[in-house]
Amino acid sequence: LGMSIGPALGGFLILFSYPLLFIVDGVTSLAAGVVLLLARWRPAHRQHGTHIDSGGEQPQAPPASPPTSAWKDRRLLYFLIGIVPVVVVFFQHEGAMPLYLVNDLHLTESAYGLMFTVNTALIILFEVPLNIAMSGWSHRKALALGSFLSGLGFGAMGLVTGIYGVALTVVIWSFGEMILLPGASNYMADIAPINRRGVYMGLFQMTFSFSFAISGWIGTSMLQYFGGPVLWGATFVWGCLSAYMLWKIK
Repeated sequence: LGMSIGPALGGFLILFSYPLLFIVDGVTSLAAGVVLLLARWRPAHRQHGTHIDSGGEQPQAPPASPPTSAWKDRRLLYFLIGIVPVVVVFFQHEGAMPLYLVNDLHLTESAYGLMFTVNTALIILFEVPLNIAMSGWSHRKALALGSFLSGLGFGAMGLVTGIYGVALTVVIWSFGEMILLPGASNYMADIAPINRRGVYMGLFQMTFSFSFAISGWIGTSMLQYFGGPVLWGATFVWGCLSAYMLWKIK
């Protein structure tokens, strides 16, 4: 809900004043801090002590398997490499996309903010039902489809010229996002050994951070030196590359 309201409101504030955007952002952040500071939190009740079975002996947990290095898990490494291209594509909505909409398509900043409203409204309405409906799908089928739709949505950005066309591309990659991101987390949870899930999820998040770090530079550089059609064509290719690689996972 915050992601639905925030970008749209920010886009309208910019029409009046860029400094006003940061003033409102600071005030709302301070207000949230005050609310959290004054809130009366009730910690969950926890039962202390050890349960003893009828024989008077404490049940023993099954011995954990010896930890192995996640870096030796070829299935994990292949998945992380395969998902990087489409994550770089996905993060273009925070880098090249706003520049392209304002500078190349000559849309207003508020129009870009409204695109986030479209994205988050779709997520609120459809993500849970969609994931439930696809719960019987294989990992590779879901991840490949999510990657393809993400690449298709951003790739189509090079073919549209107005706000309605842009909104349609946002709808396409939003469905890709709703399929890809939950599916990727689910796959990680399934392949991680029980006693190594924290390590696996840490590497998963690190991959997203790495992709986020390079996506802005790659996208804006391509937009500056080669133009929008080349950039958006490349995002389609990257999405298809991830779709192909993730189709091969086991």
